[in-house]
Amino acid sequence: MTMKYIHTCNLLMTVALFSVCAGLSAGPSYSGEAGVKAAVSSNPTSDYYDPQLTLQSFFASQIDFTSNTTVRAEFSIQTADIVESGIFNDTEAQFKIDELSVTRQFLLDHFLNYFSFFAGTYEPIGSDIFLRRYFGIEPIDSMLTQSWLGLKGSSIHPFYGIGSSFVTRFDSKPIAAGLYVYVNHENTDKYELNTDLRFACSYDNFCLDLAAGTGAPLNSENSAGEKAFLVIDELYLHAGLETMIGNRYSGGLFAEGGFENMLITRNNNFSFSADDVYLLLEPRIVCGNVKINLSLFSFPEKTVENLFFIDDTLGLDLAVYSDTIAWKNRSLQAGFHTTLSFPGKNISDWEAVLNNEYDKGNNPALKISPFVTLPFAGGSLQTMLQIIATNFSDSPENAVVVDLGYRRTL
Repeated sequence: MTMKYIHTCNLLMTVALFSVCAGLSAGPSYSGEAGVKAAVSSNPTSDYYDPQLTLQSFFASQIDFTSNTTVRAEFSIQTADIVESGIFNDTEAQFKIDELSVTRQFLLDHFLNYFSFFAGTYEPIGSDIFLRRYFGIEPIDSMLTQSWLGLKGSSIHPFYGIGSSFVTRFDSKPIAAGLYVYVNHENTDKYELNTDLRFACSYDNFCLDLAAGTGAPLNSENSAGEKAFLVIDELYLHAGLETMIGNRYSGGLFAEGGFENMLITRNNNFSFSADDVYLLLEPRIVCGNVKINLSLFSFPEKTVENLFFIDDTLGLDLAVYSDTIAWKNRSLQAGFHTTLSFPGKNISDWEAVLNNEYDKGNNPALKISPFVTLPFAGGSLQTMLQIIATNFSDSPENAVVVDLGYRRTL
């Protein structure tokens, strides 16, 4: 994203915030959440134990006015290796404004309507944030897509840029539809106009969030190099869905799937990569106080970079845990993940995986990750010890990773 584009986003969002909020006289209510995670591991480029420490954190806030206006902001930061630069020295870090938005709610006939201006990543496809905001459901996202860089976790396609949305839902039925229009620079150095349609519903034992759209780079020259008011030579398609059949208490099937960056040109040329496919199938079984999740996943490389339990693009995961373990008059969550993953592979490589065909240096990885989440200081403290069993023979210094994360509702 260019600095010019960043300044434009900030200016327009500031104008929108002031124009909407200037006339609000009712007392607002505030809610928020913050989190921080530390990861300790060995530098994978070293042939000895070379400790590195990285941090991720986020802050999310929401202000609700009694005039049916909601203002949201979300920020995140992640650091480079703090040990390498020195704990008391400057460390490189990436700061990101994940969301700035203003939403106005109004009732018209039998429909609840929401009109929003936003900048950043807003209600992305493949996150339960839309279902939670508009239907008030409890979180249903997979433990595998958990992240300490915001509330949304990973997503199939972010509605990223600056734009507006209109969402409407029945006041008596759990059904909603939405239209999103926004501008960004995701696929080219040109301004790209994105338009997306969305449908969602939420019932006792079934919920669905489905969205699809296009991104059109806006050119001012045609193929002959002649100036024109507006030329669209190519389209980038994206789509995704998230669904839960059953519920979090009795089990069921959770699934996410979709793609992005499918290119179609004016000359009917077609371009698509399996690296841009996002797939997660997760049957969930409840046996008394024990819960079992069996997950098949294929994620883009950029998705796994910031996840908590996995860091490879293709694999299987078995999670066995309980969230009703009594501890000092409260409940804690404890369990383990066993993950068989295939670095550098995607869903189109299953035949090669089944035939034991791997690139040099990208052998399968077997990881065992016991974890505990317990109440602490008004929030929740999550610890995870990841043991990479397949590393013990060749690089034992890279066989153990320790993560410590803390979240708190404000």
